[in-house]
Amino acid sequence: MPNRKTYHGVIIPAVTPFTEKGTIDHSAAQRMMEFFIEADTFPFILGTTGESSSIMPELKREFVKTVAKFVNGKRTLYAGISDNCLENSVLTAKIFFDLGVEVFVAHPPYYYPLKEDHLQKFFEALADQIPAPLILYNIPATTHISLSIELVKTLSQHPNIKGLKDSERSLERMKRLSQTFSDNPDFCLMSGWTVQSLFALNSGFDGIVPSTGNIVPKLFQRLFLAAETRKDNAQTIQDIINPIADVHQKDKILSEVIPALKVMMNEKGLCSPHVMPPLTVSSQAEMKKIKDAMNSLHIEQYI
Repeated sequence: MPNRKTYHGVIIPAVTPFTEKGTIDHSAAQRMMEFFIEADTFPFILGTTGESSSIMPELKREFVKTVAKFVNGKRTLYAGISDNCLENSVLTAKIFFDLGVEVFVAHPPYYYPLKEDHLQKFFEALADQIPAPLILYNIPATTHISLSIELVKTLSQHPNIKGLKDSERSLERMKRLSQTFSDNPDFCLMSGWTVQSLFALNSGFDGIVPSTGNIVPKLFQRLFLAAETRKDNAQTIQDIINPIADVHQKDKILSEVIPALKVMMNEKGLCSPHVMPPLTVSSQAEMKKIKDAMNSLHIEQYI
């Protein structure tokens, strides 16, 4: 078994399952967690794919409580605590920790334009005050802020900052991150770029955080093991993954990607297609298009 860092593998950025009335669908939450655990993957709740910015605090706590009760003792549980208000993030972390969350994930605050010293002080203050390790989250598509590699390196020296989830679309950045942290056994790198999952793993990343993993987690676990052991053709697996990812991602903006992913999950009995405003449920025509694409790919063989 290759040497693995503390945080590694396939981490699924879970959708948040809702009922038609906008409440948490607890039975769907359990089905999803069973699905992820059976695939030997790790759940990450209340991130971008989990519509975290659109969910009221009470529902977040309810969802965390349900998930943690089922997951704890079986897999490391990651949860997002991002907020423009530092105190809100700290309070959320303390509540989630008491419920059973083991690792926190946070992207930069994004209302004000920020310089690097602002970001450094914010993340250091956050890491100082939360009761469990912090994974930095770089996602310029939503925050319009890119965490520079130099800043990430500085923040990696904080004893409670243990890694980076990077969703920036840059192969060159991926290479530089790997080179920068290859000799740091205490800092993990996770890629949130689904179609470049294999590139990330081959570059030295410790794990992947693919939204398409919500529907085919076993396929991503196969990819991770193939890249790690070199005993299977990892490129062949990535080539199977890419058209599946296209079903909910291609030619769509992010606010369309998440509803489309939920349609795929609904088709396989995992959760409903309902989303929180400002997102909207996919149209009937779009649902049919998604289902037809799924059927043409015979996705059930990978589930």
